[in-house]
Parts: sequence; structure tokens; C-alpha cells
Amino acid sequence: MENPSYSLPVLRPGLSKAKYDQILRGARQVFLESGYGSASMDRIAREAGVSKGTLYNYFANKETLFATMIQGDCYDATNGSHSHDWQLDPQQPLGVLTEFGMHMVEELLNREHITFIRIVLAEAVNFPELGKMVEATGPGMAVSVLSDYLGQVNQLGQYHFPVCPLAAEQFMQLCEAGSYRRTLLAWDAPTREQLTLQVHSAVRLFLQGHRVES
Repeated sequence: MENPSYSLPVLRPGLSKAKYDQILRGARQVFLESGYGSASMDRIAREAGVSKGTLYNYFANKETLFATMIQGDCYDATNGSHSHDWQLDPQQPLGVLTEFGMHMVEELLNREHITFIRIVLAEAVNFPELGKMVEATGPGMAVSVLSDYLGQVNQLGQYHFPVCPLAAEQFMQLCEAGSYRRTLLAWDAPTREQLTLQVHSAVRLFLQGHRVES
């Protein structure tokens, strides 16, 4: 199972990073309020406090602007999974998987993230590359990080994960336990206590299922 590749958008030479970020902040506000279809470059320029000419100098069209914003959001959210202060110690799978799982579900259920995923789902038919990009920058990156970690755990001999990318996917599904789907469908978000119970249960089940018999 291959994970999609991804690289962050590159700011062209001569353009201002501060202005780039200013435009993305304005675009975020417009997309959150209006969705993708109803958002216009005129309104984004006004919200960002830049001229329309400046906006087009940074982003050729609305599609590119929206894609760049989603890419950055997904990258930032998932990058936290492997740039945390805690270490991915293969000798401590119980603690590492618990913290990894909690971070993942909290990011998945973040209100702003849910709003953007709803927008992506609504636009996926007309903008299919967007869905692939979200997978590459969000779940795909998390699977890659976790798969590499499970490979390290394998080497110690206490647990065995025959196909690490598949095991990583399965672990992530166990942790969210349907809460992501229900939140997307406008159910009340689970409490932190409920999420903690889900993740702790998932970790125990996952490790028990892959423990090497002595």
C-alpha cells in the first residue's frame, strides 16, 4: 500500500511571505463563511485587504488558492503528529500509540477541519484532485509516520505487524471509532472523556492483536 507523495507549495521569488499569509487568512474566512462555490476572488481580495491585481499575482485562480490553503492546513495538522515533544520510542508502544491516537482524533474533529472537509466533499466531483490532495497531506502522512514507527517496533520482537501501512490504517480507524463520520454528519462532537476511552480501548485491542506469542 503506497502513500501519496506531497510537497508544500513554493512561494515564487520576489513575492512577500507576509502578503501570502495575509491572503490565505482572508481566503480562510471567506471559505468558512460561504463555502467554495459561493466564494469569489473579489470578496477574498476585500477580506484580505489587497487589490485584485495583487491577489492574482499570488494565486492564479480560486482553485489554486483553495487548494493551497487546504494543503497547508492538512500539512500543519498532521505534521504535529511527528514533530511533538514526545519521542516515537519503539520500546514504549503503549504510550506512543496512546498519545499519537489522541492527537490524531483531536485534529480530525477540530471544528474548522470538519468545516473544510465538508467543503471538500461537496466539491469533490468537480474538483477530484482536491480529495487526493487532502488524503496525501492528512491521513496519508499520518499513515506514513505510524507505519515507519510500527516497523521499528517489529524489530524488537514483542509485537508483529505483517503489513505496517495496513496496520497503521487499521489503528487510525480503531481510534476514531465512527466519531469522525458522525461529526461530519453534524452529530454532537464527542467529549474528551469519550475520545480518551475510544483511544485507550483502541490501543489495547491493537497491541493485543499483534503481540507475539511466547
